Amino acid sequence: MNVLVFISDALRADHLSCYGYERDTTPNIDEFAAEHTMYENAFTPSTWTRSVAPSILTGTYPSVHGVNTLDDFFTGNLPRWPEILQENGYKTVGISAIGNVSSGIGFDRGFDQFVDLYKDESLTSHRTESTAGDELLEHESGRVVFPTTGQVIDRFETEVLKQDGKEPFFTFLWTIDPHDPYQPPDGFEEYVDAEYDGPIDGTRESLRRASSEDDFQRLIDLYDSEVRYTDHAFGNLLNRLEKYGKFDDTMVIFAGDHGEAFGDHDGNVGHSHVPYEELMR
Repeated sequence: MNVLVFISDALRADHLSCYGYERDTTPNIDEFAAEHTMYENAFTPSTWTRSVAPSILTGTYPSVHGVNTLDDFFTGNLPRWPEILQENGYKTVGISAIGNVSSGIGFDRGFDQFVDLYKDESLTSHRTESTAGDELLEHESGRVVFPTTGQVIDRFETEVLKQDGKEPFFTFLWTIDPHDPYQPPDGFEEYVDAEYDGPIDGTRESLRRASSEDDFQRLIDLYDSEVRYTDHAFGNLLNRLEKYGKFDDTMVIFAGDHGEAFGDHDGNVGHSHVPYEELMR
């Protein structure tokens, strides 16, 4: 079997309709879950990406793999999932849209190819852009971009599906939707209230200005629209597996790395703070 791991960054379970959310945010994921295996009580070992990703790849807690702060790189000798599969004849490819899961901090070990897509200068259309300094990537410098989930899937098609390899593949896709900034693409703004006139526009700077019920609802509306886009892109990914005749021979694993808070407790917004259920499930 091929193995495809698809991570949607900052995706909280209770904003997916298959987990009981009142909005129909995830029709493709719902269908996928209904036909296969859905885990109702899965919890993350940390509340932010750089600490969670090594747990996914090693099956250990942060206290074991040692990636707990921005100063920690993913090193050490723990066995990793891609290494084990590589040793057993798999072609291993990682594609990441975020600097906290990158070759520069050690995530490329065990991969035949690891694509740091957030540094791809050819991506002229993307969610937004920033700098390594603003993203607290102290091991890097210069411009970084936030690729769309669709662009991650496009690169997967190029690097894996279009290749005529005989060996099975293990692919690790790390996408940045619906992580902030909340900027749903055109055509995926169905939950956004056009009459809202407050200070929240979805940028990171505006998140800290949320104070009223309307402000928090604005954040949720933007976030849910991002989730809807993620679902659309995931459906596209499954269709491409079908197109290339790989769907029936591929184990597909869909997960979030942590959740997101919208004033649920103590007025907290975002993640990387107190581990309430909205961040952990």
